[in-house]
Amino acid sequence: MRPSSQPTVHRLLKKHSDECGTGDAWQAGHDASLYNKLYNKIALYIALQRRQFVTQPM
Repeated sequence: MRPSSQPTVHRLLKKHSDECGTGDAWQAGHDASLYNKLYNKIALYIALQRRQFVTQPM
């Protein structure tokens, strides 16, 4: 994931929370939770790609 796309993810999460009519405290926790889950999936994907790249025979 490109660093420039991170604010886009945050904006989408905020839009979702705004549409659901959530409170500020719940929204902050909800946004952080979804963002962290997405970040962890991306980090795992990158780690697996690097591992496959390193272990491939030349």
